[in-house]
Amino acid sequence: MPAAPRGRANDAPVFLHSSTTKMKMHKLYEKSCNEAATKCIKYRTFCRLWHELCPNIKIATPQEDVCVTCEMSRKGVADATTDDEKLAAASALEKHINATRKEHKVYKDCVTTAMDELRGTGRPTEPVEPCSTDFQHAHYTFDFAQNLCLPHHSRQMGPMYFVTPRKVHLFGFRDDALPIQYNFLIDEAETMMQDGGGIHGPDAVISLVDYALTEFGHGERVTTLHADNCGGQNKNRYLLAYFCWRTMIGLNEEIRYLMQVAGHARCIIDA
Repeated sequence: MPAAPRGRANDAPVFLHSSTTKMKMHKLYEKSCNEAATKCIKYRTFCRLWHELCPNIKIATPQEDVCVTCEMSRKGVADATTDDEKLAAASALEKHINATRKEHKVYKDCVTTAMDELRGTGRPTEPVEPCSTDFQHAHYTFDFAQNLCLPHHSRQMGPMYFVTPRKVHLFGFRDDALPIQYNFLIDEAETMMQDGGGIHGPDAVISLVDYALTEFGHGERVTTLHADNCGGQNKNRYLLAYFCWRTMIGLNEEIRYLMQVAGHARCIIDA
């Protein structure tokens, strides 16, 4: 960012690509230490020192609402001087946009396929046993929304003085075939870690997804799930291990886990 946030005397934030993770950065650090034949620190110490010494270097999140690739490509087009540079920059931007459109088309096709197969079945009145029906496709989308504050007014004109609103986390799980969306409200007294940051971690996400699939699933054999490209919440290795566990014990024959391009994850659940 060009300047530090107002009211702070620190450095301007520097955002890494949203597909970057701290684990990936630590592996790059380990590789550089091995090449230089120097001792490297462990992952937890690496994260702690990053937070203490370089707090202005952050990984871009959906809250920043910006695609780093788009921004760099647009900057390349604006800064290009020769015709070849302009064509190369414009071609890179076009390739990126086409890739995002392709991924979004896959998402829409998955929703359409699930709606066509489950059309007319209606909302399940009670939990259905896994792999107990002939449905081959069911599509679900899940994501964390922005935190809510209670009391909440959608057209509040200014801040509420002398009152500290109660913070509530909102996790949405959408059955795109019916369609219907289930919202989990997590009170600030039920969160984990300081400031509730742990509620977006793998423990909470896996618990919520497992409950939703158990209570609201159609007993399908093939499950397709879409999530945004947020490393801390969705594509964590523990969540991937949970999906593998479901197939190993026979809860699903196949699970397709898909994500759109970071910065362009447009899903119905975000509405």
